[in-house]
Amino acid sequence: MTKLSKEYVSDSSDSEHEVEDTFQVPAGYKQCKHLKKCDLPTKGDRKELWLLKVPKSLDISKLKALPIDFSGEAPTEIKAADKKYLVKEDLSQEVDQVQNSKNSKFSVLVSNGKDKLKASSSLIAKYFDVSEAVDIPAIAYNKVRVPRQDVVKVEGLKVRHFATGFSAEEERASHEDEPPLKKRKKSDDTKEKKEKKEKKEKKEKTDKTDKKDKRDKDKKKKNKEKA
Repeated sequence: MTKLSKEYVSDSSDSEHEVEDTFQVPAGYKQCKHLKKCDLPTKGDRKELWLLKVPKSLDISKLKALPIDFSGEAPTEIKAADKKYLVKEDLSQEVDQVQNSKNSKFSVLVSNGKDKLKASSSLIAKYFDVSEAVDIPAIAYNKVRVPRQDVVKVEGLKVRHFATGFSAEEERASHEDEPPLKKRKKSDDTKEKKEKKEKKEKKEKTDKTDKKDKRDKDKKKKNKEKA
């Protein structure tokens, strides 16, 4: 009985350079010495499981309460350790979980003994993001702005579009400051055309004379060869 070939064919040179990914412990991870039991909400219970994403700079143990705006229209502001934080409900995560409950991004792991964990069937009801708020000082744009300097312009060019960051008002103002270009007189155009015509006729006449001289020379040469 013949053996079946592999489903995928790989180049040996490529497989030699492949690097296997190894698990790395996340930064700041602390191993628990003992896994305590956690009472999760049941179906008949009126409790919910919430997930709060909190920055490292915020110590939750020092908070007495956490005000939340359940409308989701605007974040709620809290103060802790002379810093401001914004609390906002992440509705996108909740909608995604309802639509794809089996493929949720987050799972609840509960203790299954002293040194083991297992996935719980309980789902996270609400998601909240806590982020630090930074006060941005007022900027005096009139003092910060640097006046724009015009580059040297070439005469005879026409503006077909406005450059980036160049307003229409500045464009009109710059054109008003420029002196109007002098229009060429019709007499100058006529004179130029006449000169071009004379040069062309002179060249054609010279070419005809050269061709005639060449024909005469060739004719004399042939007569000498016959004699």
